[in-house]
Amino acid sequence: MTETTPGPASTPAQDAPDAVAMKTEWTYLVGPGAYFPKVRLLEESPTRWTFMPEGNHDAVAWLLILSGSILVACIGWILYSAGFPPGLFYRSLPGLFLLGLIIGRGVIRFRANRTVVAFDLDSKTCRLGYRRGAGLIEESGQQGLLAGIGDIRVVQLLHVVDSPCCRKCYELNLVLDDDSRVFVVGAWLAEPLHRDAVRLAGFLGRPLVKVPTQAGPVRFDFLPRRPRPVRRGRSHEAPKVL
Repeated sequence: MTETTPGPASTPAQDAPDAVAMKTEWTYLVGPGAYFPKVRLLEESPTRWTFMPEGNHDAVAWLLILSGSILVACIGWILYSAGFPPGLFYRSLPGLFLLGLIIGRGVIRFRANRTVVAFDLDSKTCRLGYRRGAGLIEESGQQGLLAGIGDIRVVQLLHVVDSPCCRKCYELNLVLDDDSRVFVVGAWLAEPLHRDAVRLAGFLGRPLVKVPTQAGPVRFDFLPRRPRPVRRGRSHEAPKVL
């Protein structure tokens, strides 16, 4: 069993010059509704660090799963007791569909609570993984490869200035050599993620770009988003480097 503890801060990497920031897309990739309250960067070994959600957020996930399942069971029992009349069955389909969405959201949130992003200097990869048990991290397959360490150009920290997060949200991305980006994690609390972004940039030996932004996808989604690569889009305003 691997015991993970917060690692010491690395020598802070220098902030990227303005020229680099101007070439980097700065729209947020996910949006405040899908961020965790707090995340942390842990050191498993001197050559392997991981990002993961901090705290136990399973209560909300279990509430969605159990409440949806109980209501589905109640509707099923009512239909069974009535002999599955076609009229009643068809009228219950929208409700069953909605409850299925609620259960699905709970399952996604439960899985997201165990998602980690591992940076490994030995394998020179940034990979998606999942917690199993206390401190045990199971790497996903080839599809879990987010980026090669050598392909990372800068570490990007976005200050998402958006009303749902009251100007306190931050999003951490990796900018690759082909100008695509990898969404790593977002958090509502600024200072822990800002501190860990500096540590991560020092660990990877890459510059850190810090940019405030109001531009990004319009979503009404309150589920934590899975870390993933995102293709380059088109920005519409010049960034302001903090």
